[in-house]
Amino acid sequence: MVHSQRNTTMARNSVEEVDKAKKWKKFGIWTAWVLSGSCVALFGLTIPFFLPALRKYCLPYVPATPAQMEKVLHYLKGRTGKLVDVGSGDGRVVSSG
Repeated sequence: MVHSQRNTTMARNSVEEVDKAKKWKKFGIWTAWVLSGSCVALFGLTIPFFLPALRKYCLPYVPATPAQMEKVLHYLKGRTGKLVDVGSGDGRVVSSG
């Protein structure tokens, strides 16, 4: 009689331990997915900032000439709305527009 009570108690304890182990395993898998997804997202957000430094040939900075600025302003004359400058980065079109 004592052996059967011990066996059932041990069986309950082992079942509880197995359940705990399964919960921790699920938690570990979930944590691994979250961390790996975060790493991929971080890589995706930072690569545009590091990619220009990895170029084999650096592109020179060439500012817009006054003649080019006159043409741009001529085409923009009379237009309303937002202006998006995708030029060389000095902001001449935006400041004169």
